[in-house]
Amino acid sequence: PGAGTGGGLHVLLGLDGSEAVIENSEFNGNTNGYGAGVWSSVNGGLSIRNSEISDNTSTIENSTGGGIDQDFVFENNLLSGNTAAQGAGMYISVPPYPIIADIINNTFSANSAEDQGGGIYLASQTLRIFSSTFSGNTAQGVANAIHTASSQTTLALKSSILAGPDGPLCTGGGTYYSFGYNIATDDSCNLAAATDLPSTEPLLGVLQENGGPTRVHPLNPGSPAVNAIPPALCTDLGRP
Repeated sequence: PGAGTGGGLHVLLGLDGSEAVIENSEFNGNTNGYGAGVWSSVNGGLSIRNSEISDNTSTIENSTGGGIDQDFVFENNLLSGNTAAQGAGMYISVPPYPIIADIINNTFSANSAEDQGGGIYLASQTLRIFSSTFSGNTAQGVANAIHTASSQTTLALKSSILAGPDGPLCTGGGTYYSFGYNIATDDSCNLAAATDLPSTEPLLGVLQENGGPTRVHPLNPGSPAVNAIPPALCTDLGRP
């Protein structure tokens, strides 16, 4: 334990366009000051795929990123049971250059923030979330799922499920866009597309193995998410 960065992994890249790719890995049970699971200071590119980042704890006051602190492409991963003051699952900071972070087919489950952003804390920039599930993430301050901290933030959602306990799933400033086929248990995420289902219970099962690279929340019988997306739209990884 300490006040450092990256209890499980610290990724540091320079200005030469270098790219780090992490696949089929586990970062579990780590403790540190910031980014207890993974912390990245990246001027190139970072991709994490088919990995699990679970039960990590950021310990100091105003800590960030119990699971991961800063990211770019995040695909087919599980973030579960991570704790921090802000952004328990993931904290996306303010880099000195514009970024677009993509979160594709991920599960954020039972992450807990002491302050804001149980699932994700977006400090600035643009975040696009496709085909992902948020379930049971909590924050004592605001936002059980996602907190957008600045008027400069942009959050886009498509084909995703946001479910949580009482309290707003999405809070903060900035601009929210929906590209359709989202389901949420409340109406806080500006889901205004014709195919969205705000204030709807998605009927998720418990976190479990289901034949993929990580554990997921399967759909229980009768879930409105079953066959909700036309097959023709299931081949583009959910990207708008």
